[in-house]
Amino acid sequence: MSKKSKRLLYFVSEDWYFCTHRLPLAKVAVAEGYEVFLITSLSDYQKQIEEAGIKVIPLQYFNRSSGNLKTELLSLKELKTIYKNINPDLVHHVAMKPVIYGSLIAWISKTPRVINAFGGLGYLFTHKNLKTRFLREGIQRILKILLNRSNSTLILQNVDDEKLLLDRHIIQKDHLVLIKGVGVNTDIFSYQKEPQIDEEKGPIVAFVSRMLKDKGLLELIEAIKILRSRHIKAQFHFWGDIDPLNPSSITTQELNNWQQDGLIVWHGATKEVASVYQKSHLVVLPSYREGLPKTLLEAASCGRAIVTTDVPGCREVVQNNKNGFLVPSKEAFSLADAIQELITNSPLRKKMGKQGREIIERNFTEKEIIQQTLHLYRF
Repeated sequence: MSKKSKRLLYFVSEDWYFCTHRLPLAKVAVAEGYEVFLITSLSDYQKQIEEAGIKVIPLQYFNRSSGNLKTELLSLKELKTIYKNINPDLVHHVAMKPVIYGSLIAWISKTPRVINAFGGLGYLFTHKNLKTRFLREGIQRILKILLNRSNSTLILQNVDDEKLLLDRHIIQKDHLVLIKGVGVNTDIFSYQKEPQIDEEKGPIVAFVSRMLKDKGLLELIEAIKILRSRHIKAQFHFWGDIDPLNPSSITTQELNNWQQDGLIVWHGATKEVASVYQKSHLVVLPSYREGLPKTLLEAASCGRAIVTTDVPGCREVVQNNKNGFLVPSKEAFSLADAIQELITNSPLRKKMGKQGREIIERNFTEKEIIQQTLHLYRF
């Protein structure tokens, strides 16, 4: 079968995530002659995806956080039917549940080539309560079986996740590839000089992410309170939506309360992310653990200094004291100190922003990352 006739199937939980993290890759695959399909849960992005030449198959039963046995069985049955009807030559599963369910169905369907990708190891590996630990043990056993099949390759985004999976013997080295994130379009996320600072309100500090506790939101709120107590002038703007399906989600009420208290301005989700960074002065992401955060890649590409945590994923993008500061996770005072330094030291902030752009141009361009992934498609 020629390359042009090969069928490529993506399985991604949510259509919005596919658009932000995999659509540029899929567009290049279409241009190279693949017949591309996407199975996903739909919200508002079907038209955008189909206009890129991708056939969308909406999922009826799949839910990334459901634990209902009947629903899960119906989801597996639905997936089996879809895989049978499409009969893909190659599948690309993204995130934990699609990796597990998709790999199982691909095994049953005898799909020739399976690419799996973890954006990060997420909630399952960051939380230590009894329920999560029990679930983690079971999933690790399943992954050992599914990820080490002869036709399977797993993409990881940082060396910490790679070491963890290898040390726990979840995957063998020859089934694993390290590709650092999904890259950033440096034309869209172009370098821009800082905007003028409002002398009354201070510089704009941007937090761009889903509104999750695991992103360090509670520590960030504490850091903002600390800075207020020190009379540091700054505006804290949050862009992103809540995620009710994630057990770590902040509530709308909490966000509204912080806004009413004058701590933050919450804008909700935005599709104009580049303009957010370009009108901000610095960016903060005090996450507990990441794969390789796209928000930091984009911020650095726009020339913004960053304060983030010294955790897997974040330290792949930020080099401490070069394009930002790395602070200990879950430490509000350290976070506040680092933010204060960049608020009050304009020359350092601008210097770090320029160095961040240089790091992106050397290591994280979207074009280079796409080519690394496409190489895995060719078999």
